[in-house]
Amino acid sequence: MIEKNLRKDGVVQIPSMLPLAVMRKFENCRAQLLANAEAQWCAGILNGTQAPNFYDLDLSFAPMLKDYVDSIDASILGTGYRQTHRLIAATLRLVSPFPLGYLNWHVDHTDGPGIFIKVLIFLSDVEIGHGDFCYVPGSHLNRDPGVEEFTARSNGYSRYPGRAGTAVMFDTAGVHAPSENLGPVARQTLLLSFARW
Repeated sequence: MIEKNLRKDGVVQIPSMLPLAVMRKFENCRAQLLANAEAQWCAGILNGTQAPNFYDLDLSFAPMLKDYVDSIDASILGTGYRQTHRLIAATLRLVSPFPLGYLNWHVDHTDGPGIFIKVLIFLSDVEIGHGDFCYVPGSHLNRDPGVEEFTARSNGYSRYPGRAGTAVMFDTAGVHAPSENLGPVARQTLLLSFARW
């Protein structure tokens, strides 16, 4: 069902995808991890090398997440993807409180559906307006570059909040964007990128 919906709509949400044991290990070291990330983030902003509204932290700083990433393959997208896709990148992304999303409506590529798929796993609870993910279902099947904002506004889009551990899988050929983060803390996510081989 997950794979079918991903191919049809370009997006699917899965509650509790991150194993509870991994989530607990992350929670145990979250404060220190985020303190280290904040120091690097602020230094990068001062040096002009880092955007102030989001930050990607190397997974080597979060070994429990790196161990989890090292153990997965494309079968998490569905058994049909196991032989065709490979994990090509994994990032711990922090999105700071900000009245606008850090990216506008966009597609990551225009090569057609099913080439690149991302899995966004919330590491903190995310409510609507606190950095939730937005996607135009079915837009991955249309190839009309340059009108992403129009597509989102005219076709309507879905918002995907979720509890920590919830995943959103999406075809990056579809129109998508992060929402604004009006919450009090940075949104914390594990972002996995898969590509067809």
